[in-house]
Amino acid sequence: DDEVLIEALQTAVRQHVRSRERHQADQQARDRYAQLSPREREVLGLIVEGLTNKEIGRALALSPRTVETHRANLFAKLEAESLAQLIRRYAALADAH
Repeated sequence: DDEVLIEALQTAVRQHVRSRERHQADQQARDRYAQLSPREREVLGLIVEGLTNKEIGRALALSPRTVETHRANLFAKLEAESLAQLIRRYAALADAH
């Protein structure tokens, strides 16, 4: 039946478009993560673990102000607007690896 064929083709095209969009979003996330310095990656990991700026500073022998600077850089480079969004983006990157 022509209608069944057309519907199957439309479904396949929609799935392909969604898959391609996910792939592009994943690649953009990897590209943003690649911009992070090794220290920013360390700070990100500790943020995700739930540590405060003071705790991160003690763990990495940094001042809390330096941790705040790294944290601000993380938000900018990963294009996150909230801590929850930052953690979700980090989790998505971890899942991709």
